[in-house]
Amino acid sequence: MIGARGSAIPETRTMLDILFLALTVGFFAAAVAYVHACDRL
Repeated sequence: MIGARGSAIPETRTMLDILFLALTVGFFAAAVAYVHACDRL
């Protein structure tokens, strides 16, 4: 993968970006599920 300045982006950086995006989406989904569960009480 080529960056904006023409340098190659290391694979570990890309994998960490994907990991943190997945964790963010997972946390948001868990928060929404928690709100729905509390709303039913």
